[in-house]
Amino acid sequence: MPTLYNLEIPSLLSSVKVIKIADNAFNGCTKLGTVTVVGGYEEGQEVALTDIGASAFEGCTNLERVQLYEAQQLKSIGARAFAGCTQLTLVQCYNNRVEPGTSQYAVCLSNTMTVGNEAFKNCSSLSKGVMLSDSPAEGQTEILGVDVFAGTKITAVMVWNGNGCSIPANAFTGVTTITEVSLNGVSNIGESAFKGCTGLSTVELYEVESIGAY
Repeated sequence: MPTLYNLEIPSLLSSVKVIKIADNAFNGCTKLGTVTVVGGYEEGQEVALTDIGASAFEGCTNLERVQLYEAQQLKSIGARAFAGCTQLTLVQCYNNRVEPGTSQYAVCLSNTMTVGNEAFKNCSSLSKGVMLSDSPAEGQTEILGVDVFAGTKITAVMVWNGNGCSIPANAFTGVTTITEVSLNGVSNIGESAFKGCTGLSTVELYEVESIGAY
């Protein structure tokens, strides 16, 4: 097994604010083991990552953890940002630090507005729940693209305080490992959003206004 490297991305780099990871920035970097992003302050103003670009970490096949501390300003994760990261077990964007293995969620995002199409596709080691909280800002419609978690082994989908957002059509189609869904503040569930989720046994819906076919 190759030597793996731990990448830490600071909020300031040579006095320049780091607010975005560019499209394809680390695409195919197979020696990445972990990525840590730490927010900070400059002259009393918060400096934090706001965007992870399309395919930014796609194909990083040895990447195990992505932890974004104090990253409450993260607004978007681009299409296929982590697609094909087959060893990825934890993606955390929250104000609290959670030690690996202690969280019941494989993906925990707070205040994130959009997660692009196939963002975590074929991340076959994601095998816990997904938590989206305080997402998105009021008035934002869809927070997830299509096939975001296709080819994963996630077991639960939780949305807390969704502010009237929608789960789009085909969002979780065919993810057979999902056993539990709990949606709070989601106004609409799109057509075929959970089609083919044959392991689903528990569904809790709060303030949901409409559910699409299939």
